[in-house]
Amino acid sequence: MERLIDLLLNLFAEALGILATVFLVDKLLKRREQTRWQYVKQITLVRLFDITTKIILSVIPRSWIDFSKTNIDSYKFGTQYRPILMDEKQLLQLCDVLGKSTEAQIVEINEHKNEILNVLRGCETTLSNVIGQAGFLVEPDIMELTLTLQNSIQDILHADITDVYSNASEFTPKLISINLFRVFVASVFLRLTIVKRKDKIVTPEEFSQDLKSTFKELYPEEKPK
Repeated sequence: MERLIDLLLNLFAEALGILATVFLVDKLLKRREQTRWQYVKQITLVRLFDITTKIILSVIPRSWIDFSKTNIDSYKFGTQYRPILMDEKQLLQLCDVLGKSTEAQIVEINEHKNEILNVLRGCETTLSNVIGQAGFLVEPDIMELTLTLQNSIQDILHADITDVYSNASEFTPKLISINLFRVFVASVFLRLTIVKRKDKIVTPEEFSQDLKSTFKELYPEEKPK
């Protein structure tokens, strides 16, 4: 009887050891997998961030932007850096200005109509690629805003009124105040949501120091100029 009890205890101890080993191995594999995909996720966020930058800078005429207030710091996403340029307050102010465009401002926008359409076409293609290739990596709120932006762009490029945009000599006030405004606002809110995932904000001095540190890691025997 005692031998049977000892045998059962040994079997129980071995079973616990096996379960603990399986649990630890599974946890390590999951952590490794998350680490492998983290870089891809960061690149995906940066690609979306870059799309919003292109749209914002193409839709808004340069004269509307106060470059004296340009933020020269950068957002850091993993190993990627992107200039801030405009903070949340400035972006929301531009949304308000675009939504209440005057006749003179509409004329100014129409001077860059073809440039705006070309940028939107390129961004729509890039959005489709990002969604198809790595959309599963981003959080639901970012994906929802990304799809909203894509749909807003498609309303301009692929809707039944395509000829109004592509062939007309200019945007009408209504199209600017509704459709183009929706694209701009969607870009701004996607950008602001992505910014919440940043690692930190770095100053030009910190950015320079990070570059020097990276250079030393890559080329330990050489000195940066």
